[in-house]
Amino acid sequence: MMTAHDGRRYFCALPKPRGTGASDDETGGTGGRDATNASATDGDAEATVEDVLKPLEGRCFYRIEGWWTYEFCHMKKIRQYHQEDKKVTNEYNLGVYHPGLTKEAEKDRAAVDRSRTAGGDVVGTASGEPYHAHVFTEGTPCDLTTLKRRTEVRFTCAPNGVNVIASIEEPSTCSYVFVVRTPELCKRSEFRARVKETSHVRCRAVPAEEETESAGGGGVVRGESFAVPPKKTEL
Repeated sequence: MMTAHDGRRYFCALPKPRGTGASDDETGGTGGRDATNASATDGDAEATVEDVLKPLEGRCFYRIEGWWTYEFCHMKKIRQYHQEDKKVTNEYNLGVYHPGLTKEAEKDRAAVDRSRTAGGDVVGTASGEPYHAHVFTEGTPCDLTTLKRRTEVRFTCAPNGVNVIASIEEPSTCSYVFVVRTPELCKRSEFRARVKETSHVRCRAVPAEEETESAGGGGVVRGESFAVPPKKTEL
């Protein structure tokens, strides 16, 4: 029983916990499974991440930030350039695709993911999204460090169906992080955003006569549970 701010009391029923035999109707027709996982595509378990990203091969994507234009060509190269009158006047190579380091980086990240997940932490990009990374190295030498520029491209799921370079950051000098959103990655259930299921508490007002009886004629005591003692019979 619950008491509202105005003193009215309500009988309320809590929903059954998930996985305790609730019917499909009570769980949105998914039998208690996450709504995202329920819509997994056929062959999801067999296709690797690289397989689902194959439609991006041979394609380049662009992002303009102020004076610079950034070009990302999938599994090829990344460059940063400035163009005037259709002529490139300044250009930097931000790295070429390195399959070996990409595999190593993914193995290392997978190990960290398992460790953090066991501790309850959210693993992924700064926004909490899971991602798949490609490593690009051997770019133009950096003026400040003399080290060659390198980039990590992080692919995340784009549920809106558009391929786009969502953001570009430089966490350390001449070391870049590109976040590329693509609907292709949504074919893998582990990269889709999880939909949090909500449960509803159903309540009905306590009839006025029951309010009077339960209060023993003395009104409603808010926020307390009590019993009315039986009346003594005088001899």
